[in-house]
Amino acid sequence: MKKRIPCIITLILSIIFILLVQACATSSNVVSDTADLSRYNYATISNVMGYGGASTLMDMEVKIYNAFANTRLQMIGDREAENVSNDVKTSLLLVRFSATTSSGANTVSINFVDYLTGRPVASVSGQALSMWVAGDTINTAIDRAIAETIKLFPYGM
Repeated sequence: MKKRIPCIITLILSIIFILLVQACATSSNVVSDTADLSRYNYATISNVMGYGGASTLMDMEVKIYNAFANTRLQMIGDREAENVSNDVKTSLLLVRFSATTSSGANTVSINFVDYLTGRPVASVSGQALSMWVAGDTINTAIDRAIAETIKLFPYGM
C-alpha cells in the first residue's frame, strides 16, 4: 500500500503539469472579411525576411514548408512563382512568417497575402508561454501556428 501512494501522487502531479503546459499554449487565426480562401490552391514562401543568421528562423521555414503537405495548398518555389501561368497566379498565396522569442513567451505568426494584389488574406499565430523554465517553447508555438494553417486550408475545400 505504501508503494502505491507515491505512484498515485506522481501520476496526479504529472497530469496537472501536462494540463498547465497545454493551457499555456494558444493559437488563433484571422481571415479578411472579403477573402474567399477556397480560391487559393498554391502558396510560395516569400524570401522577405532578413534571417540575420538566426537558425531558429531557418528551421521554422522548413517546418512551415513541410506542413503544407497536410493542406490542400501546393507549394511553389519562390523563384518559380514569376514563371507560372496567370491562372496559377490568381490562386497563389504569398506566405510570410515571423517569430518573437522572449523568456516569457514565444509567438509565431504566418501571414497569407494574395500574390497578384498584395492584399492580406489571412493570418495565423501560435503562442507558447514558458511559466517556470525558459525552455524551447518555440517549437510548440510553430506547431500551434501550423495547426491553424491546416484548419484554414484543409483538403477537400
